[in-house]
Amino acid sequence: MDNAPHPRHRGDRNRGRTRAHDRSAKNLYALGLAISRSLSPYNLSAEELEMVEAGLADGSLHRTPKVDLETYGLKIRQLQEERAAAAAAAEKTANQTFLAKAAAEPGATKTASGLIMIPITPGTGASPAAPDTVKVNYEGRLTDGTVFDSSSKRGEARDGAAERRDQVLDRSPPAYEGGRQEPARLPG
Repeated sequence: MDNAPHPRHRGDRNRGRTRAHDRSAKNLYALGLAISRSLSPYNLSAEELEMVEAGLADGSLHRTPKVDLETYGLKIRQLQEERAAAAAAAEKTANQTFLAKAAAEPGATKTASGLIMIPITPGTGASPAAPDTVKVNYEGRLTDGTVFDSSSKRGEARDGAAERRDQVLDRSPPAYEGGRQEPARLPG
């Protein structure tokens, strides 16, 4: 008869090693995620990533390189700059599309600097004059809607002279009524 343990029992004996292997695999996967952050500026396709993986494998396993790093190492910076320029151009186009859509919303007004404001809640109070102090809450969002800054969430409305606020927003004091709420879209 075979002296090998029953398969069910074999798993019991290796259970500790399996858990350690799972932890090690997760650590190595996390290493891959960390490396991917440095690759992000290259905006790699799946096919290009396979080439990077091959280079990583050859370097890590001390295999003979397929290219001379001294020659091609200088071209890495050039590739990064080209990819960054292409990403910036795509982002600029996306921002222009976003701003054009915002400017077309009902009630939208665009200032000389390109700031777009759309009323949320019309004001009912008196309009501030240049020497008056006003409180301004703001919320900064990316074009995908992600909030990156919010004075109201921090409970820190900005106080300032109406005159200064108007210089920033390109608006004259009579254009605001007390209590008015509107989002502003800034040009990218």
